Amino acid sequence: VWGRGADDCKSNIIAEMEAMEYLAGAGFEPDYDIYLLFGYNEEVGGGDSIPAPTIAANLLKERGIRLGCVLDEGGGRKNGRAEGIDADICSFTLGEKGSANFEISRMGGGGHSSNPQKDSPLVYVARAILAIEENPLPYRLIPTVADRCRLLAPYMKKTAPQLAELMSEPEKNFDQMIPHLHENPMLEMLCRTSFAVTMAQGSEAANIMPNRASFVVNVRLLQGDTIESVKSYLESIIPEGMEVRYISGSEATPISVYDSKYADALFKTSQNSYPDIVRIPDLLPAGTDSRFMYPVCDCVYRFASFYRRDDSSNIHKPNENMSIDILAEGSSFYVDLLTNYYGKNEA
Repeated sequence: VWGRGADDCKSNIIAEMEAMEYLAGAGFEPDYDIYLLFGYNEEVGGGDSIPAPTIAANLLKERGIRLGCVLDEGGGRKNGRAEGIDADICSFTLGEKGSANFEISRMGGGGHSSNPQKDSPLVYVARAILAIEENPLPYRLIPTVADRCRLLAPYMKKTAPQLAELMSEPEKNFDQMIPHLHENPMLEMLCRTSFAVTMAQGSEAANIMPNRASFVVNVRLLQGDTIESVKSYLESIIPEGMEVRYISGSEATPISVYDSKYADALFKTSQNSYPDIVRIPDLLPAGTDSRFMYPVCDCVYRFASFYRRDDSSNIHKPNENMSIDILAEGSSFYVDLLTNYYGKNEA
């Protein structure tokens, strides 16, 4: 299947709907409720409208309904090559880093380029960008990532023996782990609030000095940092006289319960097809609509039903695609899960 969303993530909708249609046709009558919620504006952060999951969460709260488990994109079954291991991984993504956009700007006098002003707004922008690049927030280890390290360490002894040894006791060895984090970019993303400078603007003509210059920095917030604390930090490291304006974003989410009957059911279903799969808690550096569901659920998991056999991703790229076999396997996963595990004395 080819096209935008074939992998991220219209495939999830197709797998879920195919499973529901099959179960309904087979006469499946669960003794629990199944809610299907599909949003349409997650990629643009909701835009000017209220995100669909917020509307749904508010409605459930009004009706006094709490959900046992929420499943969204991300996580799930995948090979471990990106982690430097040879085993299959069963990743329970328990939370998400936050995401925030800040515009940093400087006003100036403008004028003709034949008589250039000293310290134009673009010079300030350049200094600010360098300050952000040279002053990252320190690495930190949160409990979910520490547990993840301990569980993956035994499988990394061949590919990254030094890092694996340190990861066996991450809290004790974290300072020594830091120089090795570049060996595992995925792990590095989960140990720091990151800054990415993206959009820059100045003059619109080659011979005009800008009277205003700006750039945007996208921040991915690790649990423990907030939008307000990051804004204050940015203000403290950039040159004086520049404005930091918060544009949009969301805080880092709470962390879901890892040891639950719902997580056990997901793992058992995965083991049916992949008996040697390694179960780990995880954190998502990106964002999903499931972040809106925490007010009505303690077990919010990003757990896709597809097994990612290839560690290269074509998400958001030209020729995005998913094979029919993987798509069908995703639907079969939900059928197995809902009929064999969730239907036993569940509310």
